[in-house]
Amino acid sequence: KINFKSQAGFDQLPHKLDVMNLRQFAEWAREANLARTTAKESHMFANPETLGKGADWQDALFRTGLRQEYNLSVRGGGKGVNYSLSGGYFSQDGIAINNGFQRMSMRGSFDVKAYKGLDLGATFNLTQSDRNTGMASWDVVPNALSDTPNNAVKNPDGSWAKSGFNGDTDTWQPNPVALAELTTRKNKISSVRANVYFTLKPWSWLNWKNEATYDVNTDNYRYMLPEYQLGENGATREYATHQTSKTYNLYWSLKSVATGNWKYKKFHKISVMVGAEVNNRFRDYLYGQRLGGSNTSMALSSGDASRDDNAGYTTTKRFSSFFSRVTYNYKDRYMFTGTLRRDGSSLFERGRR
Repeated sequence: KINFKSQAGFDQLPHKLDVMNLRQFAEWAREANLARTTAKESHMFANPETLGKGADWQDALFRTGLRQEYNLSVRGGGKGVNYSLSGGYFSQDGIAINNGFQRMSMRGSFDVKAYKGLDLGATFNLTQSDRNTGMASWDVVPNALSDTPNNAVKNPDGSWAKSGFNGDTDTWQPNPVALAELTTRKNKISSVRANVYFTLKPWSWLNWKNEATYDVNTDNYRYMLPEYQLGENGATREYATHQTSKTYNLYWSLKSVATGNWKYKKFHKISVMVGAEVNNRFRDYLYGQRLGGSNTSMALSSGDASRDDNAGYTTTKRFSSFFSRVTYNYKDRYMFTGTLRRDGSSLFERGRR
């Protein structure tokens, strides 16, 4: 059976907040100024009727984003064999500027009845995602919503404007839309997960299952903010910032469980289970930062080597268990269960694990 599915759509704000345009804001500011005990002299809003709509910070920050998804799957089998394979692609631009997500995935499973009393199987899952969250900082959204329409997003020559809370006061903020566009923040995450097993049933009363799991993922993070000048006498950054971090996670486990079931005469049922499991978790983290250097390249090496900072660590955790359970059932009415297990962890010192 082959199945293909695709869909596409658009994401956008359900509605915009109802805020004043420049003319309405100028009239309000003029009235507020006249109501003061001591009016503050200002020529900025002297003639509100001559003004247009001014800056729309919501239009500058939000957009209509394309979303698309494609999935293909193949399933089938025959005598003693079943298989499934599927792959997918998902992409979403997001409704905010400099923001998006992509994911590619593939998964599969196989089940085989190799011989009488022997079952084999395997599953795997591969995923890679790319996430861009350049605007997910600096309080971009609340700052843009609080900015006033008399502050331009860009200057007439196309450069970024200074921005601010109110051009008639001394309180101001860096241009939030400019910071969202200038910031680059990307995550590339890759993961592989696989599981294999085999089950033996040499006799009707015995089931012995063994499985192994392998899971590894890497997270590569890159950040870059170039030097900038936001308008005349506006916010200034005199050097670029380059950051890179890499995280590697590895997990594997082995598990073996044998279960026996017996029935004695008519009313007595006994079940015995014994098993063992061991797993290992490994994590490796590395971080580096350089200031200065290139304003266009995201590579850590493009920063100034004399202004660097770095950190990192490696951890390993191991865990092992032996466990058993005995169950006695009489007439499906009375049951006795006993369990016994022993666990060990590498987090404790040798000899006391």
